[in-house]
Amino acid sequence: MIRLTLLFSLIVFCSFGFSQEQKKIIQHKKQISPRLSRVEVDGRFGCIDEDGNEVVPIKYNYIGKFVGGRAKVKVDSYFGYIDEHGNEIIPPKYHYIGKYNGGIAKVYVLYYPESIIDNGSEIMHPKYADEKNNDEKVVESVKLFGLIDEKGNELVAPKYHQIGQFKQGRAKVMLNNLYGFINTDGDEIAPPKYQHIGSFDEDGWAKIIINSLVGFIDESGNEIVAPKYDYVGSFFDGRAKVRYNELWGFIDESGFEVVPLKYSNVRNYKHGKAKFFKNGLKGVLDKNGNEAVSSKN
Repeated sequence: MIRLTLLFSLIVFCSFGFSQEQKKIIQHKKQISPRLSRVEVDGRFGCIDEDGNEVVPIKYNYIGKFVGGRAKVKVDSYFGYIDEHGNEIIPPKYHYIGKYNGGIAKVYVLYYPESIIDNGSEIMHPKYADEKNNDEKVVESVKLFGLIDEKGNELVAPKYHQIGQFKQGRAKVMLNNLYGFINTDGDEIAPPKYQHIGSFDEDGWAKIIINSLVGFIDESGNEIVAPKYDYVGSFFDGRAKVRYNELWGFIDESGFEVVPLKYSNVRNYKHGKAKFFKNGLKGVLDKNGNEAVSSKN
């Protein structure tokens, strides 16, 4: 009540002079929307309207400008959003809220991982800051990223170690150094289990790698080529060379292995034919893998 009286006096009795405390407060008054001004009391911020009424409680460490009827606020280390009526449309519970893009904003929270012990052995341990210089180890914080919409609904709860930018309705996510994809609804279209995921090509294929073995997924996250090859080449004449353990074969454009891996070397298809080399022999394959010609090298 004292605070409201003091704020009201700033507006109504301005022509009669101010006390030292009033001057301190009015010095930090700033208009941040057509109808609201930000004020500071003892290092905390709130908002008053044109009549000096407290609209936003004076409890925030920070209040930004209102844009589109919303302003970012901070309480201690946490950010959120309020509307011009002082309602918290996004409670201050994130350590970071990024800019909105297409109605979606990236957020993260900090957590401090603990050691995981299995059968007496430490299988996961947290990182420590300045381990050599500190007698007491300080655990480094880890960022967990998620996504929220403009109403504050969590499309993706903070659980990934990184979330990339959305492209064609998909964003790459990373968890424990493994990659996957999510869509704009936050659904995992490819779980984060791959050591690498490339960009989708014009045919809608993306290269994946597990344990150094190569495969491909389609835009729905289906493994059209299981990650079981050392090498997968580009398509020529509807066929792509594949290799595992120094043996070569071919897959078709659906990912089906049309030529088994049994050749020491092969050439790309051209006009429906491909050269092969096997056990000192060379020959020509048709597109179904039939050996049309064989002869010694």
